[in-house]
Amino acid sequence: MTKETKNRELNVHLSQGCIADLGQLGQELKIGAGEVLALAWELGKQALLARTPGVDEEGREVMGLHSSPPILPEGMEVDAGRTDQPELDESGGKILMNFALSSRALEEVEGFAFFADRSLSWCLHQVFLEARPGLWARVSPEEPDISISF
Repeated sequence: MTKETKNRELNVHLSQGCIADLGQLGQELKIGAGEVLALAWELGKQALLARTPGVDEEGREVMGLHSSPPILPEGMEVDAGRTDQPELDESGGKILMNFALSSRALEEVEGFAFFADRSLSWCLHQVFLEARPGLWARVSPEEPDISISF
């Protein structure tokens, strides 16, 4: 297995609303919740890393961290058209969930967490919020029911 295809598991605390949204997106996109989270990382990492303050190798406070370009499934673009999405209810508590990410993606998340002095859970929650509109944009809007019966 290459570094890109080898997955590593991690435990993260996410709100009940985020977990429900990951599940619903997974059903709509026909992929698992972990794959939705991995896709969220790829779609949202550049914007999140660019605007998050952190500390560089010399201990200086800096704004933003450079990220590698997103690696997306063939035929998928970073930008998507539609931006309407269901409301996200984050009023519930957090739940510990186990996900698998590629070794490459997890190393990027770990590097970002170290730079920003934040937990992996915080990093993945923030990138999910960043990528959420783009994820929902990939869900086909429901076709209106136009069947007529007499």
